[in-house]
Amino acid sequence: MIYTGAWELHVLLADVRADDFLHVRFSIRRANPIFEGALQGSNVFRFIEPVNEREFAFMQPTSGDLRWRAVDVEPEQPVKKTRGQRVFLVWRQKGLEALKFEAGVPPDHAWGSWIEVSGGEDWSSIANWAKRLFETDAADVDVANWFGEAVKAEEMSAERIVDFVQQEIRYLSLSLGENSHRPRPANEVMSSRYGDCKDKSILLVTALRSIGMKVDPVLVRSVGGSVLSEALPMRVHFNHVIVRAVIEGRTVFIDATNPFQRGTLQERPHMRFRWGLVAAEGQTGLVPITPAFAHEQRIEYDRTFTLKDGEIWEESSAQYFGTGAEYARAVLTGNPQFFEEGLERLVTSRNLQGKATAKFEETPEGSIQLNYRVPLASKDKPLIVASLDMVQIVRRLEAGERPRSIVHPATYRFR
Repeated sequence: MIYTGAWELHVLLADVRADDFLHVRFSIRRANPIFEGALQGSNVFRFIEPVNEREFAFMQPTSGDLRWRAVDVEPEQPVKKTRGQRVFLVWRQKGLEALKFEAGVPPDHAWGSWIEVSGGEDWSSIANWAKRLFETDAADVDVANWFGEAVKAEEMSAERIVDFVQQEIRYLSLSLGENSHRPRPANEVMSSRYGDCKDKSILLVTALRSIGMKVDPVLVRSVGGSVLSEALPMRVHFNHVIVRAVIEGRTVFIDATNPFQRGTLQERPHMRFRWGLVAAEGQTGLVPITPAFAHEQRIEYDRTFTLKDGEIWEESSAQYFGTGAEYARAVLTGNPQFFEEGLERLVTSRNLQGKATAKFEETPEGSIQLNYRVPLASKDKPLIVASLDMVQIVRRLEAGERPRSIVHPATYRFR
């Protein structure tokens, strides 16, 4: 595969029938030099199909220490075998039931069953390894020349620099060999205008340090981050990098790969990682990445319904905050007419008259304001909207009522 350097083997078996037993034996030998010979690995132990017998052997030098941990499986204690200068630890288990997928599990939960094997490293040694990968020299950086007119010297700020790295450095990953974890030099990322998470993070760290900020890269796991607190310390656990910054005494985390964030750095949400390892000396363990609940997805509506010529029109606004605003920007980037087309489909499906309109505006605080006007229903074609019954709305409007009710987080007005 071009991005990882991995090879895939597909085997087509003829004449395999129901209730046949398939015996498969294979070996995996891998040694990415970026890991400096660290003993580490994991192997899936249960699958979505039942398995009659499973065997997993891990090889290590005779002098090395070895720790292991089983997740959602209880294999027999490993048997140690020696062959020459190699030691094999062999796990076996019979009668493995199929894994059953559970609906509704938290998105940060790592679903599955596996065995982890580690050579005995601790989080401190892994943090020192990561620090060596992300060494920077802010003294040699002229941020004003780097960013040029994009971030003028008189407007230089952490927010402007983060905006530039998030929005103007295109995301592209070429994670071949050592580049799976080693970033490219910051000046190379800046000149090429592309990079992946580690490239964009080292550029951001270098630039922010040059203006006097205290920042460090943080290794995280993009999916299933909650398992890190119980996992054996291993370098292969991490597949993403973000940045930790201290602003006015408050710690914030910045994802340089997210181009849809706006507002102050304190208000940019970071909800999906749970745990991280700071690439700096003196780190003895993982740090919690607390979700920014105050700025998570939120939508506030101000909805006005008007009865005109037997039809109900809505002339309203919706304000998207936090990840809600990020989602709206992502959708609009792909299709600027997405919401207006959706309203038009609603009008067509109800055989109503009139044209729906929608307009988006960015607000100074980083939210997105949507103002829209759309015919919703007629008195003989009631439609349920939110928690309000359109039949009741029609009756109130026909009776000349002008009730106003607050239904959090929306305000409904009737005219």
